Amino acid sequence: MMILEKLVGTAAVAAAASAISTTAAVAQQADVVVEKHLSPVTRYVPYADLSLSTKEGRKSLYHRVGQAVDQVCPDFDEEGRAYDTSGCIKFAWEGAYPQIGRAIKDAQSGKSAMSAAITIAAGPAR
Repeated sequence: MMILEKLVGTAAVAAAASAISTTAAVAQQADVVVEKHLSPVTRYVPYADLSLSTKEGRKSLYHRVGQAVDQVCPDFDEEGRAYDTSGCIKFAWEGAYPQIGRAIKDAQSGKSAMSAAITIAAGPAR
């Protein structure tokens, strides 16, 4: 009888161990994978036609940059997948602000712009 009890106990331990490892394997398969968009989108916003020394010219530049940001950071990508739009927008504006500042400063000081376009790029959060 003692041998039978040991065999039953050993079988129960083996069954429990098997159930635990199966549960762990299923849990590992249920992990969520988040993919980043690998090809960042870029837009160039020309401003050679604007007088950035005027309020109207600066307003027009900000409007153009805003439109470009909307283009590079839509709510869904080409395949219909949603992504971190707010992170993308933040990244795009953070890249644009220094360029806009330099362009306005150059216009106000009478310097001609080296490049008459602002580069807007989607962020790595895509």
